[in-house]
Amino acid sequence: WRLFTYPFFHFGFAHLLFNLLALVVYSFTFEFEIGTSKYLYILIPIFTVFPGIFATSIQHFLQIDVYTAGASGLIFSLIAWDCRQGPPRSFLGLFSIHRLVYPFFLLLIIQILAPNSSMLGHFSGIIFGFGFAYHIFDLIIPSTSFFKRAENKILPSALLNYKRYIRQDSFSTFNSTGGSVFSNPPTDSQNSISSQFSNLFRGNYPPLSTAPPTQPSSTSDSSFAIPGRTLGENPQK
Repeated sequence: WRLFTYPFFHFGFAHLLFNLLALVVYSFTFEFEIGTSKYLYILIPIFTVFPGIFATSIQHFLQIDVYTAGASGLIFSLIAWDCRQGPPRSFLGLFSIHRLVYPFFLLLIIQILAPNSSMLGHFSGIIFGFGFAYHIFDLIIPSTSFFKRAENKILPSALLNYKRYIRQDSFSTFNSTGGSVFSNPPTDSQNSISSQFSNLFRGNYPPLSTAPPTQPSSTSDSSFAIPGRTLGENPQK
């Protein structure tokens, strides 16, 4: 049972706060992308249990006796999943990093800032995040129609109709990158603040050196080539 519960335990308030902050940011993005029920299915076995088994097996083989706790491993899985596509990531607006290198760069930064953190646990999360992103686990992930039928048969209508629950029938198609396309996408008023903060946290913002876009000048040349005449002049001359 510890393979299911280890993300809920943390080594202090700061550890818990940082992980909750990162988890909320990435969960907001991917729950909208694939729906609540499918997101929970991927989050628990693929991003929690499998990396836990992988990390503890290596620790047992190398005879490393350490305690592992916290949700940072599954957060690194979400980071790797997020980096499956898109432009290079920006680190604090200072420089850009290739999207496939970005999770490993964050792994190095976290290890420098927190030397006692589980580098193996974070690395395991990255491996399984990329594994899901590149369809290695497709055989054990049910189809969208399966989750749709399960929602309608198992879940109470009060939960399905809750405005924060993303139902599977909210999507029209399932794309090739593991995400879904909304038939009724969320409006800007629903996610404007959260999406801005999410982009900042995930490195999807321009570097500080990027010059702001130039605005067209409000003044324009209003001179016209129109012949004039002085007062009192006879126009027929």
